[in-house]
Amino acid sequence: MSFINGIFLFAIGAAVIPIILHFVRRMQPKKVQFSSLLFLTETPKQLVKKRRLRDVLLMAVRASLVALLALAFARPFIPPELVPFVSREENESVVLLLDTSFSMSAYARAEDSGNRDSIFDEARAAAGDLIDASPPSDEYAVVAFSDTPRQLTELGSDKELHRAALASLAGPDNRKTSFYEALRLATEILDGSRHDQRKVVLLSDLQQSGWPGSIENWKLPSGVLFEPLQFGAYVGSNSFIEDIAVTTRRSSTETDGATIRLDARVRSESSVTDSLEVLEGNLVRLEIDDVGTESRAVPAIASSRVGFQQRIDDTGLFTGSLKLNDDGLSVDNEFYFSFAVDRRPSVLSIDGGRRSSYRESFFLEKAFDLGADRLYDFEAANEGSLSRRRLEGKTIVFGANLTSISGGVTSAVRAYVEGGGVMVLSFGDRANLDAYRRILRELEVGVVDRIVSPAADQGSEAIIGDVNWRHPVFSDLQGAAGGILRPKFRRFVRVTPDSSATVIASFDSGDAWLVEKRMGAGTLILTTATLGSEWTNFPINELYVPFVYQLAQYAISTGRERMMYNVGEVVGFSGNPGEQWNVRSPRGDVFQVALRQADGNSPSGNSIDAPAGSGRGFFRDTDVPGHYVATKGSQRFVFSVNVDPLESDLSRRDVDQVYASVVTPTDEAASEPQTAAEIMVAEEKNQKLWRFILAAVVLLFMLETFLANRPRLKPAKSR
Repeated sequence: MSFINGIFLFAIGAAVIPIILHFVRRMQPKKVQFSSLLFLTETPKQLVKKRRLRDVLLMAVRASLVALLALAFARPFIPPELVPFVSREENESVVLLLDTSFSMSAYARAEDSGNRDSIFDEARAAAGDLIDASPPSDEYAVVAFSDTPRQLTELGSDKELHRAALASLAGPDNRKTSFYEALRLATEILDGSRHDQRKVVLLSDLQQSGWPGSIENWKLPSGVLFEPLQFGAYVGSNSFIEDIAVTTRRSSTETDGATIRLDARVRSESSVTDSLEVLEGNLVRLEIDDVGTESRAVPAIASSRVGFQQRIDDTGLFTGSLKLNDDGLSVDNEFYFSFAVDRRPSVLSIDGGRRSSYRESFFLEKAFDLGADRLYDFEAANEGSLSRRRLEGKTIVFGANLTSISGGVTSAVRAYVEGGGVMVLSFGDRANLDAYRRILRELEVGVVDRIVSPAADQGSEAIIGDVNWRHPVFSDLQGAAGGILRPKFRRFVRVTPDSSATVIASFDSGDAWLVEKRMGAGTLILTTATLGSEWTNFPINELYVPFVYQLAQYAISTGRERMMYNVGEVVGFSGNPGEQWNVRSPRGDVFQVALRQADGNSPSGNSIDAPAGSGRGFFRDTDVPGHYVATKGSQRFVFSVNVDPLESDLSRRDVDQVYASVVTPTDEAASEPQTAAEIMVAEEKNQKLWRFILAAVVLLFMLETFLANRPRLKPAKSR
């Protein structure tokens, strides 16, 4: 037995005081001379013996009281190594977080070690060992995570169940690492724990990219212990293709086909000193389906760009890949890409105004039709040609000075925009405001009020007051404009935008200049003035040509579907509500993506979360890198999926950094290694033997009171 306050053991010596008092107060019989013993009664010897026994018992009780009080103040405890059946620790509720992200598939040991287990294999084995070594009363829950967490088992003490859950994991996936969601789920699981002692154990390589800025301001709840375990002490070299840029170059005489320029950035990450040696003799090989192959040497530097150039004679959708030499982490050595070779972008200008040098088409033609150096095919038409067939296939359509907008025109505009086109509507002297009111109301763009003359209303011509410089139309113009657009406007139409529309630029009076309304896969942009010189001097401003080219570029990016994704990203599909896309994965699996129907009902598939009536669906099964082919009737679309390049960067955080970023300072101090004295105090608090000693003191005090106050025995009367 050990004691916390051993100095109180000296007080046990005070137990001799009742003993001394017992002997000191013991009365010796006196001899008294009596004349006669006739009137004295003889005390029986049996009664004398009983009195002596009671006095000895009182002495022992009082001595024990003093000794036990001293022992209680000394706070005794039994070391667990002496009495194994005494529990040393409180029962725990533990959540095991097992990292299954792509980086965990790297080898855990150097190649010359002969051990080819992955980091994931080592982490899973360690998780099983923790479960096996835990006391039977501890409860565990197992969570596997990459970018999202999955709870495999509930909190419980069934070790076989937890081991089976670990064994069911096929291995790491191709997704990126995100620690925040996993830690947050762990705290939610521990809210329902049976034991007060709660703990989160993180088994991972602690990859640096998995710690976003959002987790820096988040901490585990107070009282929850945290133990990060890092695996994969050896991190081998890993070379990968970080990104690729595909640009199309076409001469002025070419309409079909183009020259494709591909620029790939190759990186090598390693923790070994000779990290650059991994690139020595490395090649990157380009393969484009039905086009050809080409190889380039990779410079022996940590980050480099490798360029390719290929001639493609046809238009359409193309897929290809760039592949590096195998380095053990082979999945990210191949980068898949898709691209489209389209016909030259086309611009259509429909102007209802008189043919003059002031009309909108005149300035747009001068901006876009540059002869042999043109980047766009420009076409001007009159208002009567505004039909669905005429709009089909156009990159961007400008409509101005429209005088008659029938229901058929509105339907044609809606179909064109929802199909991915961009239409720019503007006003003019011949514009029919009633016709504009109808089409803008039916398309839910806004409400047309009247023509405003700023000089009459505010004493000066209007200028551009507020611009959303983050919008793609203006993002590249801010530097050139110095933050201010200087054209002046003599007139404009006051329009109140619909709640579903967005004002991307306004006049100094607060009235809207440019209003954008997203419709399906495309967008409609309303300018409340003109793009000709009837109401403004903007066409002769130095920013006019860059502005209309930005509009055209925005139209190209709007109508073009994204074709390259990272593993785990969601791919959107559009079409008529109720239709269905079939998506074939690189493994040959076919998935159905149903588009949300107008009545809000949707067939089963990957279309959850799509707004009712939008004609949109979402594909989420992008877990396998490679090329995906989507078809809907005669329509065909391809896209490529790759491992997130951040996940290929194997740099990691130290255990101390991870611990400090998750645990609050107070809990951190409480969780530091204990000294021997602190361990003794903890053991004594766990056993609390002093409570039993005090209980014995109370019982002895009651016994002493009873014995001390018991009536003295009287001799029996003689008959």
